[in-house]
Amino acid sequence: MELQEEIHDIYYKIRLGLSQAENAACAAFDTLTSVERVSMETITSLGSPTVAEFARALNISPPNAAYRVAGLMKKGFLMKSQDKEDRRKFFLVPKKRYLQYVRAKETYIRDLSERIRERFSDEDYNRLVDMLGIIDKELMGKNVYSGEGKTKNGTAEGRRSKD
Repeated sequence: MELQEEIHDIYYKIRLGLSQAENAACAAFDTLTSVERVSMETITSLGSPTVAEFARALNISPPNAAYRVAGLMKKGFLMKSQDKEDRRKFFLVPKKRYLQYVRAKETYIRDLSERIRERFSDEDYNRLVDMLGIIDKELMGKNVYSGEGKTKNGTAEGRRSKD
């Protein structure tokens, strides 16, 4: 099989596995549309962005981003946190309700990682980790957010959720 086909197959299997984990763990997320899920995943990956940063990341208009944010806040998945230095600036912060959804996905990823570790030798495992790091940092493209500056809980340095 060609590399492109392998990447395609792995992508869809991981996507399906994540969806199954989400649905099994969090019935509350039936209330999120696919657009809202993408929006929340983007906000989480950006590490508590402003509305403008969120709009730029998805290449959508600021009014569209504001509309999405308002809907997610109304459903209780998102809140705004005011910047301590610049009181005019607000960051988008996922609430605990959404973080339950993230934990379900993290469990799936951890389980898959453990199966990979068990299946391959230490040398092969470490080489895979190195190659995935290179793919992530060098080959994914300039239009993909790098995730730099994120903490383990998915928020940016200094932008912690109070919920």
